[in-house]
Amino acid sequence: MEPDMTVPVDEAPAKIVGGEKAEVSPARAALVQSWLEKIKEARAHLKIKKAFERMKMCQRIAATGSQEVAWVEGGSYVLPVINRHINLATSQLYAKHPTIVTKRKPRMLYKVWDEKTETAQSAMAAVQAGDMSQLPLLQDIIAGQQYMMLLDRMAKTVEIAWTYFMSEQKHSYKAQLKLAVRRTKVNGVAYAKLGFQRILEPNPEVTAGIADVTSKIKNLESLIAASEGADADESKKEAEELRLNLADLQAQETLLVREGPVISFPKSDAIIFDPDTVHLKTWAGCGWVAEMMDMTPAKVRETWGADIGKEFKTYKENGEKKGRTMARVYEVWDIVAQQSLVVCDGYGDFIKEPSTPSVMLERFNPYFPLVFNEVECDDEVIPPSDVWLTRHPQDELNRSREGIRQHRRANVPFYGMPAGSLPEKDREKLGSHAAHEVIQFNVPPEGDINKLVKKFEHAAIDPAQYDVEGHLSDIMRAVGTQEANLGPTSGATATETSIAENSRQSSTADNVDDLDDWLTEITKSGGHLMLMNLQKATIEEIVGPGAAWPDAPQ
Repeated sequence: MEPDMTVPVDEAPAKIVGGEKAEVSPARAALVQSWLEKIKEARAHLKIKKAFERMKMCQRIAATGSQEVAWVEGGSYVLPVINRHINLATSQLYAKHPTIVTKRKPRMLYKVWDEKTETAQSAMAAVQAGDMSQLPLLQDIIAGQQYMMLLDRMAKTVEIAWTYFMSEQKHSYKAQLKLAVRRTKVNGVAYAKLGFQRILEPNPEVTAGIADVTSKIKNLESLIAASEGADADESKKEAEELRLNLADLQAQETLLVREGPVISFPKSDAIIFDPDTVHLKTWAGCGWVAEMMDMTPAKVRETWGADIGKEFKTYKENGEKKGRTMARVYEVWDIVAQQSLVVCDGYGDFIKEPSTPSVMLERFNPYFPLVFNEVECDDEVIPPSDVWLTRHPQDELNRSREGIRQHRRANVPFYGMPAGSLPEKDREKLGSHAAHEVIQFNVPPEGDINKLVKKFEHAAIDPAQYDVEGHLSDIMRAVGTQEANLGPTSGATATETSIAENSRQSSTADNVDDLDDWLTEITKSGGHLMLMNLQKATIEEIVGPGAAWPDAPQ
């Protein structure tokens, strides 16, 4: 089992230095502690613990080509077939930038008209002839068509607005989504978190956010708060940094501040969920979800405005003794109570107390899991990854190639002779002579040097002993990638290769379907998010004056 990359170094929380902290009621402290215990118990639950341990091992296999640390560190032969498979599968699943397509839902819009062309033509002819009894039918047709045009324009508005916001993400949207596909192939699951950036409201995720001056302004506010409680030396440093930041802001004539949907991609082992969850893709049975984030106290203050001082359980970044001191923060989404909250390990109060989120999705839960190898198992909510399914063939390939390497080394030609047959100088000449050099040996005239020195006969290398075709076939059966996709084939007929390729394409098509469903669900929720939070003026500025949008957020 891999150790946690962020290890605790201080079990007992220290008291806050500088200022006085308001007393926390016992009931409030007990509620905070109950959430922390619930999260820790869930992380230690067999369903989640086994999956997290498996993720660590799969990451090592994908990075090094072997699940044996000693094998890699010892310089043994590694044939990283799994890495090749992951890159190939990722390129096939996510080769292009996704394009959003929005359509209106089918609806019965006509109260009078039967939607037959001949009925409309007959009514039009009757009205033109002066029969006004058919006028209500024509009005019904016109009203329905106008409403459909409005819905079509709104769908087009959503398409343009969503494309705009995805292009405005701080980090490349396409690169992040491609990373999510690769992460699923390695870890078994990847998550996308859909949020909304309001004006001057920071996002704790490093991979999310719209590029503007929000982070600069929030950093400025954090510096002001920190400088108030700093000692003399620290206060000078904070004051200078504050002065430079203020000068930079004042030099800008206009400040670019934006709002809109953002997508972040938490790590697979950063999402801890209710152990009662029975289906990860739909979150069936899940009562709550928590995201674990290791942050510096300054980052906590900048994000949520809470000064935790030194009253928290400290961790060292990446497990290094000289790393930064980090606080372990959990952002919890209570699906049952429809509330979100933030707590910190070792801190006795809420960083953000339970409340209805200012921006909430219709599904409430903002996390969208992407999985490919779903299984039906009570003990396996997170499915195994491609790396986990092919770990044994990968190791056997390494052993086969290392075995033949060692055999070739052992079969290096050498010569033998009876002890004392030649003087030491003659033996040295025999082992280190130059090409075409004439060597004189101290042997009797009637002696035969070829009888004294003979080439040693090695055990012949048996190719069948080191054959890897069976291991490559196992990889094809496990994840669908055949030998022809990894390199030249050996012995497979064109028919066999074609059949295997058709099977691989069927497996890829299933993964593509999973990916399309995932992107569709994210985009659908993103459309709801924009409709509920963006003003018409903002949309018209992005899309144009012809945009169709509600006058007030829905």
